[in-house]
Amino acid sequence: MAELRAETIVWTFVLAIVLKAETVYVGATLMNGGTEAVDFFSLNKRTTSEPFAPGAPLPWSCRRDSHWKLLGENHYPSRLFEVQCLSDTCWYGHYNCTSVYGSVQVLKLCLATRCSDHRVPVSLRRNWQFVDVDVSVGCQCMR
Repeated sequence: MAELRAETIVWTFVLAIVLKAETVYVGATLMNGGTEAVDFFSLNKRTTSEPFAPGAPLPWSCRRDSHWKLLGENHYPSRLFEVQCLSDTCWYGHYNCTSVYGSVQVLKLCLATRCSDHRVPVSLRRNWQFVDVDVSVGCQCMR
């Protein structure tokens, strides 16, 4: 049998893709010293979302519910949308569902004699000040 050298082997791959077809055909041509061998094989388009059933919750997702967090009439806005984690565990019980928090600045009615928050417009500065409010914005699967 003749010895093959790396420089004499040329691989040429031809890929033919037909959009929206169920099967994609791939041809590979091997040229070796003037001889040519063609091999075709097919790849089937994936039609299912295995191993997870369609519509079923993914193992790394956490069940959650959303509701309005009421801040009271002395705040503007007086309510913020918040997320609450309903699941305790995820990923087959190996990880925990944890709330992810974000800080939002809202206006609060200033009950002191004079407020001096320089971030508030001058016309509102006497009666309002900014305060930070922590809000749960989502659930995360983590250790």
